[in-house]
Amino acid sequence: MGMLTSGFGAVDAWTMGAAVGIALKCTALMAIAGLATSLLSRGSAALRHFLWALGIMGALAMPVISASLPWSWAVFPAWEPGTAGTVTPTETAVDEPVVRADALEGGRQEEASPGGVLLRAEAPADGLDAGEPLATSPTDLVRSAERERTHRTPWQFLMWATVTGLLMLHHLVGRVGLARATRRGSPVRDALTLGELERARRDVGVRRPVRILRSSRTRVPLTWGVRRPVVLLPEQSRGWTGERLGLVLHHELAHVRRLDAMADTLAGLACALYWFNPLVWWAASKLRAESEHASDDLVLGSGARASSYAGHLLDIATQVGGKVAPAGVLTLAQRARFEGRLLAILDPSRERSALRRGSAWISGALIAGSVVLLGAASPTTPAAQPAAVATVGPTPEPAKPISAAPSRGTGLANPSALDVAAPPLAVTLPDATHDPEEDPVRGGTEPRSMPAAAAGRGDAGEAPAASGEAAVVDTTSVRALIRALLNDENEDVRRSAAWALGQIEDRAATEALSRALGSDASIEVRRTAIWALGQIQDVTSVGALETALSDEDAEVRATALWALGQVQSPQSVGPLAGVLRDPDPEARRTAAWALGQIESAEAVAPLLAALDDEDAEVRAQVVWALGQIQSASAVDGLVETLRGDAEADVRRQAAWALGQIESNAALPGLAQALRDPDPSIARQAAWAIGQIEPPTAPPELIEAATSGTGELRAMALWALAQIEDPATVPTFVAALRAGDPDIRGQALRGLAQIRDETAITALAELLQDADPEVRAAAARALAGGRGGWGSNPQPRPQPRPQPRPRPRPRGS
Repeated sequence: MGMLTSGFGAVDAWTMGAAVGIALKCTALMAIAGLATSLLSRGSAALRHFLWALGIMGALAMPVISASLPWSWAVFPAWEPGTAGTVTPTETAVDEPVVRADALEGGRQEEASPGGVLLRAEAPADGLDAGEPLATSPTDLVRSAERERTHRTPWQFLMWATVTGLLMLHHLVGRVGLARATRRGSPVRDALTLGELERARRDVGVRRPVRILRSSRTRVPLTWGVRRPVVLLPEQSRGWTGERLGLVLHHELAHVRRLDAMADTLAGLACALYWFNPLVWWAASKLRAESEHASDDLVLGSGARASSYAGHLLDIATQVGGKVAPAGVLTLAQRARFEGRLLAILDPSRERSALRRGSAWISGALIAGSVVLLGAASPTTPAAQPAAVATVGPTPEPAKPISAAPSRGTGLANPSALDVAAPPLAVTLPDATHDPEEDPVRGGTEPRSMPAAAAGRGDAGEAPAASGEAAVVDTTSVRALIRALLNDENEDVRRSAAWALGQIEDRAATEALSRALGSDASIEVRRTAIWALGQIQDVTSVGALETALSDEDAEVRATALWALGQVQSPQSVGPLAGVLRDPDPEARRTAAWALGQIESAEAVAPLLAALDDEDAEVRAQVVWALGQIQSASAVDGLVETLRGDAEADVRRQAAWALGQIESNAALPGLAQALRDPDPSIARQAAWAIGQIEPPTAPPELIEAATSGTGELRAMALWALAQIEDPATVPTFVAALRAGDPDIRGQALRGLAQIRDETAITALAELLQDADPEVRAAAARALAGGRGGWGSNPQPRPQPRPQPRPRPRPRGS
């Protein structure tokens, strides 16, 4: 046990200081990688992913690099652990004890111990065991203090090790789950899927063998593994079309080719080791996001249509819900940041090139050089300070040392201030108010005493703020950036400071950004300050943002609208509603988007008044906002829009919004829309009726499921299955004879969901069908499955109005 506590004592000093240095270096490295990727915001996602991967690998290698470099340069301040209540050993003289003859009187003896320290031996005080030996030399005192110090467990190390171990265990559990999923998955053998797999391998350029499995335990395609990659498809993929299978497999094999599983594993390891550093978690998040963007770019580069690809992804994502993927898995359609990903897919101006060799060399040189320079950084040597000394009783007058010959050894700093009589214990600390130039040799003045109970507290007697990475990022950086934002004379510096505050997203910057918004003469600085406030999303910034709505610059006003939508404060409804009458249609559209983000019932009335806007895009965005708010009071206005708007996109959006609200009052209007000449609107109306799930199926929906064609009939059958009305069983039975496999699949799904006697009888009769596929699907349906044919029809209008305008500062 003594060896263990002694080892912890070593960790408490040197290792903790080194750990703080490594944390500072990794923070700087992540900031460099973030700055580089920000400058390349219009470049390819593959290059940005490569930069983030290099940064994370550099963070993992930083401890080894720091320990192995033969040279260093002093940059950051040294980490100094608290010394309250401890005796600090320093080098001092070691001489033979000298006894002063004039001190031998009255049974009292004064002895100069090695190092010239005067020790007094007196009668034991009350409560002190007379037989207990007192320390009689500096070496004994140092050892005694060291034993006391090392028996205190370094809580920082224990906390780091505990959290790191838990995160490692989380990843291990994820790996065990993946191995189990691999064992339990069934191999895919159907010709359609295997054919699409081979085509995807050729298009993407994957030469390694890839296992493809199918499992009912997942609802979204998954990929993992580096040496032996595995692609796991959900059971619903049996009914996917060849187009969807091809797009999904292209995306998953893009991850395999780019070794994204390895990069994701390294990111998880970095988060486990540097869990206290928010920039490392941010870098890991950015790495995974760019991984998805780069894989999407590879899919689109193989010839896929952006609109079709985005539609399939959206359909899969809506089936997934908010389910989180296990650690170490790359998923096709997780919900986090999904809207931004769709916008990137549909952006025709986006750079989608693969990683070029020249860019890779330049990026590698940048990160490698940064790692080496940061690895060589070392703490600055602090000026010598008076050591903290344990004293007993009142502080004595300094005694002149008998000997002070300079010699290397072990002793105490300021030995003449030591008295070993009796408690209470006090701690001497250097005066924090002195001028270092008063003593050019020691860099300080004489020490002063304070009670041990107050050691480690500030002037007000309160515990000081905990030091660590959060203090580096959220306090030091924010304060420096605020000073630059408010005081720097250069416009570019102020704008960059505002952008950096938005990246950090600390609410402590809200007041300064609001001041810059109201007083800075530069349009770019004001616009970037608004963008930063939108990133921080602090409700206290609403007043400043509302004032910016009257700014002379149109871009500043547009960014303020976006920021109010980000903050999502109900008190912004009134000012945003006023913008719905602005002459600029772009401003009206963004205001409608912001009101949809806030989702306040108070916005329904002004949004309904805006349904007659002359601009079709504004009307579509207004309808989207009403669908987001989901207020039944909007049903009549949306039904009127569904029936009479001149633009098909607006009518389709109205059907979607009515499906979001799920009010039976919308059924007559939706039933009428089933006969709309635009088939996409009729299909969207059928989806909305299925969302509402009325107690009985409308006759118009049954008619569409019986005599409709193509996608409308499939959607109508899907909606009837949602309603589960036994009276619709004959409709499903009739649809089983359709030639379209999607329609037959929806019919089987409907019969399986209704589960009444008529439906079960119809399914049982299908077990005698001449087609073996029909018999097998009927058997699965009788067990409660979905029959194995067809997938859920597209439930959202295509294309949707852009719901998230994202104005960003120029050059960020």
